[in-house]
Amino acid sequence: MVFLAAKQLGCTAKTIYKRSHDVAEVAEAIEHARGEFHDTAEMKLYDAVQAGEPWAVRLALTKRGYGSKVAVEAVGTTVELVHEIVTVPTVLDAG
Repeated sequence: MVFLAAKQLGCTAKTIYKRSHDVAEVAEAIEHARGEFHDTAEMKLYDAVQAGEPWAVRLALTKRGYGSKVAVEAVGTTVELVHEIVTVPTVLDAG
């Protein structure tokens, strides 16, 4: 968002970042824009999960700590978690 703002203002993104260190309102505006962007992205992901998009379910589950990879299958309008691949620490037997 900073690069787009810089383009509109006719300056560089570096100028805006430097200014944000000195002016709290600029830093707050950057944080607010990023927050809105992330909220929008999360809502789009939510919509895709609700629509049963397998890629969205997979992304949402991996981001929630369900392992490094998950496999999903779309069955009609239902999306099911098929299996989860996780890393399990090896326990060495000292005996």
